[in-house]
Amino acid sequence: MDQIPGFEWYDRLPKGIERKSFFLDKTRRSVSWFLHRLPEATETLSDQSADPVISLELNAAGVVEREVDGQWQSARLAADNLTLTPAYSVCNWHWHGEPLEIIDVYIPHELLRTIWSDEFNGSDSNLNFSPLLQFHDPVMAQLLKSLLMSLDNGHSSPALLRETITHHIIVHMLGMKGTTTAERSTTGSSLPLHILRRVLNYIDERVGEDTGLQDLADVAGISKSHFLRQFRERTGETPYAYLLGRRIEQAASLLTTSDDSITSIAARCGFNDPSHFADTFRRKYHVNPREFRRANR
Repeated sequence: MDQIPGFEWYDRLPKGIERKSFFLDKTRRSVSWFLHRLPEATETLSDQSADPVISLELNAAGVVEREVDGQWQSARLAADNLTLTPAYSVCNWHWHGEPLEIIDVYIPHELLRTIWSDEFNGSDSNLNFSPLLQFHDPVMAQLLKSLLMSLDNGHSSPALLRETITHHIIVHMLGMKGTTTAERSTTGSSLPLHILRRVLNYIDERVGEDTGLQDLADVAGISKSHFLRQFRERTGETPYAYLLGRRIEQAASLLTTSDDSITSIAARCGFNDPSHFADTFRRKYHVNPREFRRANR
């Protein structure tokens, strides 16, 4: 695995620490994350990242002590507590309590700056976060858990899904009161109809492909953050939800007009996992693909 600058212990795990899973986005179009299992007690570990890091303690029952830029704090953590570490801050910490599973999520700083400017009309000259050793936010906790669920679960457009989750994480982080180091204001608009038609045509022509959020934003001629917000305001759903719906509609049409196998149709419509295809199809049509074909032939 490529070394994470400032997190060298990720490549040389200290005794007792286990890496359970991770996703490293070298393109930096979405977050990177690492899920570790900590033992009952750790040695003091040192971190420093050019990106802000938000961590979710999945099953915490113990005490963490942390030094950020020379100031020590301690807190008793419980399940689904969160920790926020600013970019560029030297952080020394250690844990003692029950064995702990923790997911560390790295937020690409360039995405933060873009969304801060596009969504909040903010200046990125001093954009960073205040350190928070312990806080509770059910929405953020669910967003971070969705990263785990999105890995290797057969989603038909994983890049678009990851980028959409990333956008929601960043918008939620920037909207939390008292965490950012710069002032903000909000504004909004919806996608012009002629641009929406161009994007929808692009999606329809590539329904079975792994289309990313950046691809769609490029078609619209605006930034990813502007596109995601304006598309949702115009259509009432995210680009990923729309793409998924179009894939299911195309699959339904093929089930009634072709003799191809259900597995072939699923693959043609962008579903690599037949069980994911069947579950998604059933949610829309309330029957499985085989029953749908039988009733409509």
